[in-house]
Amino acid sequence: ENEKIREAFLVGARTSFTKNGLQFVKPPIVQVLPNQTIEQVFQLINNNCPNPQLVILIIDDRDDEYAKIKLYADKNYGIITQCLKYDKLNSQMRDDRKLDMYLSNVALKINSKIGGTNNTVDFSNLKNLSLNQPKIKTEPIMFFGADVTNFGNGMDRNSIAAVVGSYDLNFAKYAVRLSEQKNSNENRQSQEIILELEEMSYLLMQTFKKNNGLPPKRIIFFRDGVDSGQFQKVLDHEVLAIKNACKRLNIDPKITMVIVQK
Repeated sequence: ENEKIREAFLVGARTSFTKNGLQFVKPPIVQVLPNQTIEQVFQLINNNCPNPQLVILIIDDRDDEYAKIKLYADKNYGIITQCLKYDKLNSQMRDDRKLDMYLSNVALKINSKIGGTNNTVDFSNLKNLSLNQPKIKTEPIMFFGADVTNFGNGMDRNSIAAVVGSYDLNFAKYAVRLSEQKNSNENRQSQEIILELEEMSYLLMQTFKKNNGLPPKRIIFFRDGVDSGQFQKVLDHEVLAIKNACKRLNIDPKITMVIVQK
């Protein structure tokens, strides 16, 4: 049954991936035994296919298995992975149209992970606006997105701050920086402010400058996860942090901060 699902996936993937612009060559197959650990699986992958561009894993619908795969792939081996749930894949096999839609969606995820571009801005529709392609090239805009994941008051876990920043002129590719930050008091109260934002922003703007040959002239910063009562506190700290990062790069871009709420 597993081999049947695997072969059906390979046939469907060849069609769907190629249609979506991905070059698909039949990959080496690594058969995993039920009693093998995730660490053993990645050792097996590394032995059979050193330095792969991407590893596709068909897995059971278990959160702990997915988390372990991402931990070993990202942290220990530096391998890009795409996980597919066995039950989901199996359910799509009965309908070629549904399977094609499912695999086309997977192709978009894979393309993004390996550095491809799925969507771009059509600048031809912006002729009557101040935003146009020639101006974008000389006065580039950089988009940021930021959020803090908290685990609830009283939990013995630190907050995780994440910041992403665009680094191409099509606003399609993003680099990411993560930071663990201790909660604010002995009661483990969640930390709303991104404490390392200056350094994280600085590193992301360096990536932008390296990729485009010049730093951003405008910054649009989308900030999620802020309670209404924390607006001013977050704005005061984080706008200053971004400005300080800009000073380190000897630039003075226009900054627009947008607080996002549901």
